[in-house]
Amino acid sequence: MDFSQLDVFKAISTRMRWLNERQSVIAQNVANSDTPGYKPKDLKELDFRAHVVQHLPNLEMAATEGPHIQAPPIGGRVEFNAQKTRDFETTPVGNSVVLEEQMMKSTQNQADYETMSNLYKKQVGLVKMALGSR
Repeated sequence: MDFSQLDVFKAISTRMRWLNERQSVIAQNVANSDTPGYKPKDLKELDFRAHVVQHLPNLEMAATEGPHIQAPPIGGRVEFNAQKTRDFETTPVGNSVVLEEQMMKSTQNQADYETMSNLYKKQVGLVKMALGSR
């Protein structure tokens, strides 16, 4: 069975690829921490809402009884705008890489990757259970 054809595995794999690329960018930032004029980079966060709208456009919550709470449609939710903060720490040669910040990003990135890896393993286990094999 080719797991890569299942939507849940596609989403997990996409997230893991993004995390892998982000780790490369963070490593570049750390490697260039002494390069004059270097500005740290980061990848744009994946937009989960856009991913859901693109792949599951008719996804809506079902209410089986009248008193159930209805969620607003996917396109009608309140948006939160992420703001990129300015670099406040810049060396005299124009480098603005803060190693502590990069290490925090790297640690969070590693934790997110481990979470996706565990989720992938759990999904494989569920498929195996459904197929009757262990």
